[in-house]
Amino acid sequence: MISKLDDLSILDKNNLSLNFVKLVDKLFYFQGKISIEILFDIINQINLQQGDHTYDPFCGSGTTGISSNLLNISHTGIDISNFSVFLSNVKGRLLHSNMDIIFELKNLIKTYDKLIIPNFPLSYYDEIGKFINNEFIKSVFALILLDTQGFMQRNLRYNFNQALKYVSNRYFNNLSNYYRIRDN
Repeated sequence: MISKLDDLSILDKNNLSLNFVKLVDKLFYFQGKISIEILFDIINQINLQQGDHTYDPFCGSGTTGISSNLLNISHTGIDISNFSVFLSNVKGRLLHSNMDIIFELKNLIKTYDKLIIPNFPLSYYDEIGKFINNEFIKSVFALILLDTQGFMQRNLRYNFNQALKYVSNRYFNNLSNYYRIRDN
């Protein structure tokens, strides 16, 4: 199944910096992603402008879509992996969210240790859906939980609670900085 990435755009090229884009792009560790610096070089070399369109047949973690959307360049991204499309769409929606999501997610993290999720991560999405009504919050929280599992596999010295704290703080800090820069 091939899924289409949502089309979102918010900034003009003059207000964009690589560090700004990295705040959202680097949220989820995704092996094999394109370097944002290389992508921006390509966009500048071929002189893409607002009104142009990018197409990414292997959207992966959404770097091309995020960059295009921030430059007000329309974008179509597809991938054979439903997870890649999910990741790309969640990161794309985070671009348009606000600080409220951070507060909601922090509250979820505080209550998370009281939850018992059997067969984690296989049933995580269904289980967290029992107490999260907002589909977007549920998706971001699921992404944090999946990222935590990956982080633990790469860093064996962390237990789940330590890894969750580390990963969720990375999300909160990056998103807070992104929203502050965007909104000023």
